[in-house]
Amino acid sequence: MSPSQSTTFIKLFGGFNTEKAYAVEQTADGGYVGIGSTNSSGKGGMDMYLIKTDKGGNIEWEKTIGETLDDEGKAIHILADGSILCLGDFTHEGGFTDLYLVKLSSAGEIVWTKTFGQPGRNEKAFDLKITATGDLLLIGNTLATAGTTDMYLVKTDANGTLLWQKDYGLTGLQDEIAAVRETSEGNLLWCGTEFRERTGKISSDMRMILTNATGDVIWDKNVGRENLDKGADVLLKDTGFIGLGTTFHAQEADADIFLISLFESGNTRWEKAVLKPKTNEEARSIAPTKDGGYIITGSTSLPGTGNEDILLLKVDGRGNELWSKSFGGLLPDTGNQVKQTADGGYIIFGTIYFETNAMLCLIKTTAQGELDRK
Repeated sequence: MSPSQSTTFIKLFGGFNTEKAYAVEQTADGGYVGIGSTNSSGKGGMDMYLIKTDKGGNIEWEKTIGETLDDEGKAIHILADGSILCLGDFTHEGGFTDLYLVKLSSAGEIVWTKTFGQPGRNEKAFDLKITATGDLLLIGNTLATAGTTDMYLVKTDANGTLLWQKDYGLTGLQDEIAAVRETSEGNLLWCGTEFRERTGKISSDMRMILTNATGDVIWDKNVGRENLDKGADVLLKDTGFIGLGTTFHAQEADADIFLISLFESGNTRWEKAVLKPKTNEEARSIAPTKDGGYIITGSTSLPGTGNEDILLLKVDGRGNELWSKSFGGLLPDTGNQVKQTADGGYIIFGTIYFETNAMLCLIKTTAQGELDRK
């Protein structure tokens, strides 16, 4: 099927309360598995929430995982045998949260569950990666009792057995991780946000860190100006890296998508702010496209309105905008992850409001970001 003939749709999933979308993967049968959270299960609090659809976005099965307190699903990976690895947050009876690793069969049945965390701290999950050797990287933040945060990385074997864990941060400040990728040499590239104090004010930079396979720092780079800059995602590209973030312009009082290309050494190749005057854009996810460019999702809105729409932004290999589309209604809607599908179109997984109810939203577009009008 060519991209111009691809099936497109907008599908909503969830109950009558609140759902939040986080990550999506395409399955071998052309369908999709999405992960997020829901408080519509009736257990009390949030639960990890998974949906499995066919290639047309029609539901095949759904699953909630959790106990009486707040548990959320944040990241997903589908293994070669069709089984599913999920990473999220688990809240213990004492109120502390840990990283929550769950393995499911291809039919959505639980195989095993594991939790990881440090005593006296709250851990929050962000991302899950599989290394070249089949080990698992669990990526998140750890929150100290004083309110400061550090980047937190756990490595396990394929069965979820702990190999090592590390955290990174500046004393007394907040450091947040957004994504990690493994290079062909086995090094780890981190992307996140570092909060720091400048001239009596707290500001933030996008932060990118390259470590070796055991988490020892090779280089550590802050990317930012005198703005509030945040890191969202990162990609490996040729002989370097692409970082995605959001930059806030104080003079214009708006926010834009920000891209930076780095050499393996950490030196800057190029950087680009995708400028949309008088609107606020927030970056969430970036994926490579078959033409050498990138597809980005997040949100777009007019300043002060709070009425965000899901953003789909296509750029070329140097970050120049080719086109953009938006999807949504009168309430705040956000795209959380985007990927190019096997037919050349795009799949967006996000959160969208329907009659004041936040629901999971799966959007499939053509290669031009359009919905078929047939």
